[in-house]
Formats: sequence, C-alpha cells, structure tokens
Amino acid sequence: MQQALGLDGGMWVVRLRLAFAKTEFSSAASDHLAQAASTELATLMAAAAAPVRRRP
Repeated sequence: MQQALGLDGGMWVVRLRLAFAKTEFSSAASDHLAQAASTELATLMAAAAAPVRRRP
C-alpha cells in the first residue's frame, strides 16, 4: 500500500484515536471489522502521502 501511494517502505506505527464500536461488530475476526479497519487505514495513508500545503 505504501509504495502505491509513493511512501517509503518501513515500519509504520498507527494508533487508533477511538476504538471501533463493539456494538457494530460481531467479533474481532469479522469481515465487517476488517473492511472498516482497512478503509480507515487506507484513508490515513493517503493523507500521509498527500503533499503538505505551505502557507505563503
């Protein structure tokens, strides 16, 4: 994923700001939770790869 976004390979540490709602997911191994986590991670990595806007 990182290479596709132009990010250097390496060790990435990601910390959740909020836990996933236990009432929304049937188990930690559910496909629904895996998809939600994957989507959130992809969004985060895309933001990390976006160029930084500098103020004039």
